[in-house]
This record gives sequence, structure tokens and C-alpha cells, in this order.
Amino acid sequence: MGIFDKFKSGFKKSASAFSSGLKNIVVKTEIDDKTLDKIEDYLIQSDVGIAAASEIREIVSQTKIDPNKDTADEINTILKNYIIELMKPLENFEFFKKKQKLNAILISGVNGVGKTTTIGKISKIFKGNGNKVMLAASDTFRAAAIEQLENWSKKVDSEAPHDVILVLDATSGQNVINQVEEFNKIIPITGLIMTKLDGTAKGGILLAVAKKYKLPIIALGLGEKEDDLQIFEAEKFAEAFTQTN
Repeated sequence: MGIFDKFKSGFKKSASAFSSGLKNIVVKTEIDDKTLDKIEDYLIQSDVGIAAASEIREIVSQTKIDPNKDTADEINTILKNYIIELMKPLENFEFFKKKQKLNAILISGVNGVGKTTTIGKISKIFKGNGNKVMLAASDTFRAAAIEQLENWSKKVDSEAPHDVILVLDATSGQNVINQVEEFNKIIPITGLIMTKLDGTAKGGILLAVAKKYKLPIIALGLGEKEDDLQIFEAEKFAEAFTQTN
């Protein structure tokens, strides 16, 4: 399965729910204020967020819809272009590249978001790019965590951590907004990884997070297998989220 196929498969639930709901709203060629209100409400219900939903509504209202084309498809195209413009600057392809010196990464997140499995998947990508990887537990509830940390503390680097990655669970919906807010108060977050996007119909939460915080999006978890952590690419995400079949 190619990378884009994994994006499409991972976002199937979100895309299917979104496109079918949009078609039920847009039943005529001309978009009036009532329809615009319904589109905005639907975007909010899809966890896209109030700010993004309002902007998309405004763009739709100012765009001339081709009467010879399917109106829902036209709006879907507007949404896809909006996502690309919003999220393209949040790509971070440098994160996984081969490092020339010690690079300490702190992985954070609430219980159950998939930190441990995500760390394993991250490590595989790093090793595939020629990096040497060492893992250190910082969870005091985990067996032998303290002993592991004692060993790790002997490689002290005043600049560490070089990255602080927050792992978010897409199935948590709007609660992830609060998680970003609270974790960022403790230590500045340098990047996000969102997991379990294949298990929810509300993948639009990633738009809400991107719009509010504009933090780099490192990767997306699109399944349980070791190769299902995909490096974030705005265009692939936009195309997968707005797919109609």
C-alpha cells in the first residue's frame, strides 16, 4: 500500500461521514445564507472548530460556484484548498532526517493516547534514515524507569530536550484542544503527533488544532501496524480528508 493509499484508508471514516453529510446539506446549485449557516454548523459539528468553520463559510460565500458542476464537490474543493493553505506551513520534514549530533526528544501526552507505540514507530523511521536510537523511560509508574533515567542522566546536554512532541488521540475530539493548551504551559511544544485517526469519523479536529496553535505537525497515526505512522503532508491530508469515494 502506497503512502497516499494509507492516508486515504486512514481517513476513510472521517471523509465518508463528512462528504455524505455535506451532500445532504447542499441540495441546490445556489448557495444562500441559510445553506451557508448549515455548512458552518456542520463544520463545527465535525470538530473543525469555530474559527476555521467561520473562515470556510466566508470563502464559500465569496466564491462563484460553477452551475455545471456538482455543488458539494465544488465546496469540497474549496475545503481542500483551505486545508492545504492552512497546514502546508506546519509540515516538518526535517524532524526525521539523519541527525549529526545528539538530539533528545521528549514525548508527552495524557494516558492512553498511544505514546509507547508511537515511540516505537518513530524509532523505526529514525533508524531507517540512518540514525542511532536510544529510548529512555520517564514514566515513574513503569518498571525500572528510575534505573533507566539514572543511566540517561549521565549524557547531560544543556540544550535538551531539542524537541518536545505532544501525542494526541483523535478520538478525544475537542478535548485535545485543552491538552495542547495545558501541556504548552508546562514546556513549549515544538510539534504534534495525532494518533488513532483511522478509528474516528471526526478527523477534522486536526484542523481546529492547526488553526488555533499553528504548531508543526510531525506525523499522523493511521493504524496499529509499525508502518502506519505517516509523516505529515498537508496535500495528502487534504486530499484524503475530502475524498468522496
